[in-house]
Amino acid sequence: MVGFYSKSVVGILATAILAAFVFLWPTPTATAQSLGVEKMGMDNSGDPMVALRNRMRTQQIQRIATEGAVDPDEYVVGPGDVYSISFGGAVAITNSIAVGADGKLVVPEVGGISVAGLTFVEAREKVLDILRPAFENVPVELSLEAPRQFFVHVTGAVPLPSRYLSNAVARVDDAIQLAYTKRAYERSVGAAATTAAQRAALERSLPTPTSERPPLGEGFRPSLRDIRIERTDGTILTVDLMTYYATGNQNENPYLRDGDVIVVSPYHEFRDAVRVEGEIPFAGAYPSKDGDTLTDVLTIAQGSPDLSTLETARVARRHADGVSVEVVNVADVVAGRIPDPAIHPQDVVRIPQLQFDYAAVWGWVDGPGTYPIHGGVTTITDILEIAGPILDDADLEAAYVSRSSPTLITAPVDNSELDFFARVFYQAESAEPKNVVVDVAAILAGEAEDFVLEHGDAVVFPRRESTVLVLGAVANPGYVDHQPGEDAAYYIAKAGGLTDMGTQTYVLQSPNGQIGAGTGIEVPRGATVFANRAPLGSTPEVQSLLVTDVSAKRQYRLSTTQTIISGVSAIAAIITTFVAITR
Repeated sequence: MVGFYSKSVVGILATAILAAFVFLWPTPTATAQSLGVEKMGMDNSGDPMVALRNRMRTQQIQRIATEGAVDPDEYVVGPGDVYSISFGGAVAITNSIAVGADGKLVVPEVGGISVAGLTFVEAREKVLDILRPAFENVPVELSLEAPRQFFVHVTGAVPLPSRYLSNAVARVDDAIQLAYTKRAYERSVGAAATTAAQRAALERSLPTPTSERPPLGEGFRPSLRDIRIERTDGTILTVDLMTYYATGNQNENPYLRDGDVIVVSPYHEFRDAVRVEGEIPFAGAYPSKDGDTLTDVLTIAQGSPDLSTLETARVARRHADGVSVEVVNVADVVAGRIPDPAIHPQDVVRIPQLQFDYAAVWGWVDGPGTYPIHGGVTTITDILEIAGPILDDADLEAAYVSRSSPTLITAPVDNSELDFFARVFYQAESAEPKNVVVDVAAILAGEAEDFVLEHGDAVVFPRRESTVLVLGAVANPGYVDHQPGEDAAYYIAKAGGLTDMGTQTYVLQSPNGQIGAGTGIEVPRGATVFANRAPLGSTPEVQSLLVTDVSAKRQYRLSTTQTIISGVSAIAAIITTFVAITR
């Protein structure tokens, strides 16, 4: 025991000297200052390679982030791991020991014990089996204090293939992300240097890339579904990170080990890919790999192993003699009732869009809103059984059906005789919702055949109005109480009469959209009386357009008159000549 305590004291002193050496070691910032980089307002804090080097220098005082307690059955011991060995009970003596580069754990009073390559459970049992006979009456315990750091090699279809510092609790995607990390110090940053000395200092402070290569060729991309891991013991693994991202299956993203070589293979996005299209969250092209099945690909495109929202999938495959299509019931595949179809490169998997028909009931009904229907089957009375009953204030005579999505293909007009303005007018009219010609009141009264609704239809029941709206060039525009039998002139007079700018009067009946011109038209309830005015531009530009329009119309009338006069003169000359000849 005396030898152990003397070794503990020596270990504590050595640790103190090492800590002092670390704290006195020049920091990367100080090195940058010596190069004159900080004077230009720059440092190396954004560069991943410099950050890794800094981690190496300060690893004695840094904590490594973990996913939680390490799994002792999975954690593999290696050089650089720091373990705590405790002796004693209430007042235990604890010593930190690192696994040496030769893979041995040098234990006090015992010597070196080979533990590299063992799982933590195996290493712990081996060490304790050796220590217990020497310390029969003293409790002994071994625990992992700090995971080691080591280098792994990332190569293949990555922007920066190189050797990267990692640790024993890092996973494969951690290393690959380092190989994809963009250099924080772009060459364009050098433009901030104003002198040759500053530019040279900046260049020296930049990390030297381990590989300079052009980007992947057009059409080629890195495959995260076929990543090869070559281990120092000869083991070779193949992992699928895209499946890991979709499912969280950690078997597809294993822990790294010392000296792992990670190879990312390229694939051609057309020749070697499977396309997933249709109503699925992550539609797109995915690299194919040997043994792929339909559920493998759908899981990645769904972003989840839950495929319950998918009904059918159409798998299209090109052959030498044509294209075949297989319709697969996804639920049956998931339940194991039918085999999971194999998927090959260049296959196209399409998830059909589910068709849901809806119609709306708005206005004065008990439950206005949008409701599911069977397009071409559900009728007005059917949907009113869901949204009804109709309220007392509803105006059945004014009820109507609006259709926002046409059920027929719009006829093309590009090759027609319509001029440009007619085509524009046609396109605007065909895009606007239209009222369906149907008498809702007669249907509800049983006097007309029920109307079948289509997807997007809306049945509207306006409120029974007791007023008429008067707008336009009148003295007091606003609402006027409706009087049965009165015409537009009555409501114009009630609104104060026409102003000096007033011209023509129109009656707009809602909701049928009928428009009548003249003051002698009888006005129904809820209609709008509009008094137009003489053209008047609200801005100089608009006024200029109006003047131009008036001038053009005047010029057109003059030219028309001249044409008529010329025609009459020609006819008169012909008649005169004819009379003179016949005498």
